[in-house]
Amino acid sequence: METQPLEVCGLVICWARPVMQAILSARALYTVADSVEEICGEIEDGLTLAALWTKLQGSPSLSSFNLQLNPTVKRAIWTNLLGIPTLRFEPQPFSLELEDAEKLNLKIFAQPSLADNFLGLYDSQSLQHAQMSVLRLLANARANGITQAQLAKQLHIDANNFHYVLRSLECQGLVVKRSAIEKKKQISNHGESKNYLCVATHLVYLRRYAKQLASHQRFEFEITEFNSPDGEKDADGTTFETDVQLKDHTRQMQAICDKLAKANGKVLLVSDIRRDLGCCGSRPRQRAWRQISQRLKADGIAEQFDAKVNGKIEACLRLLDPITAGSGNEDKMLNSRKICQVIDQLVELPIEHQIFDIIDAAGSCGITLKEE
Repeated sequence: METQPLEVCGLVICWARPVMQAILSARALYTVADSVEEICGEIEDGLTLAALWTKLQGSPSLSSFNLQLNPTVKRAIWTNLLGIPTLRFEPQPFSLELEDAEKLNLKIFAQPSLADNFLGLYDSQSLQHAQMSVLRLLANARANGITQAQLAKQLHIDANNFHYVLRSLECQGLVVKRSAIEKKKQISNHGESKNYLCVATHLVYLRRYAKQLASHQRFEFEITEFNSPDGEKDADGTTFETDVQLKDHTRQMQAICDKLAKANGKVLLVSDIRRDLGCCGSRPRQRAWRQISQRLKADGIAEQFDAKVNGKIEACLRLLDPITAGSGNEDKMLNSRKICQVIDQLVELPIEHQIFDIIDAAGSCGITLKEE
């Protein structure tokens, strides 16, 4: 069967020409790239076809291209996977038919070269065993990330020593840290709940999965420990569930800027602002106000000062730089942080990829060989 190579998302994909013509459009081949990505995420354990179909159910490429994971699409994906030389199948399939492969319950593994590329290793750089272990754990976590403390615990490395392991990977541009707040709650067998103090920590991501956050955004995640058959199991057998949320104060910050912009001299009493936003009373509301005000001051959007109002000293807020689309507030915050030196590399895409992009941009109208 004649095959043709195509590079998608940095991965070389080969598709069978008859299958491509009959089933998949060029854009739908990105589903194959998603499949390879899922396989690379299970670097050590490999991935069965049944597990792959389950993971692909929520694939963005399927939903964006209005594809259903029916037997026809599965066969097309399987045919493409067989044509990728950097994948390994155990046991080796004796037939090219999907049904036979599913009966074998075979596992698909990424070859070392493909696995290294997935981790961000594109040259012969040598890493320590602990550093490679960190990258593999993060690859398995994908977009969920893992906290710095959890990584150190899983690898049985002292937290002080682990800092240098992670710092080295960060300076090489292989991992990215994002600030986060950890909330821990424990539920006993009798249903009694115990809350622990919030802890400032970092979520660590493989660079390809790092989420870009604005200065007023941060992650908050709650770890619930309880005795239940469901949930994840820690090394000591404790059952736990993790709920990660992205806290975004954009709406509140914009509301404050709007109020200040309309006020006389662009100044308002802090007490009035807090009352209008509902940030008075309970401790969570007070904490929310502290977070919002800190972001406003840190980003240079507003400043707080004391003034004498009606014979009484009151805290006031003055508008300096209102939030607008592309106002540069985020850039100022990013530039103020200390980061490792990262070198951007400009690489020319392979000619096959350039040709595909030209044809894909032409859409249903197509393109002549002379225009290409």
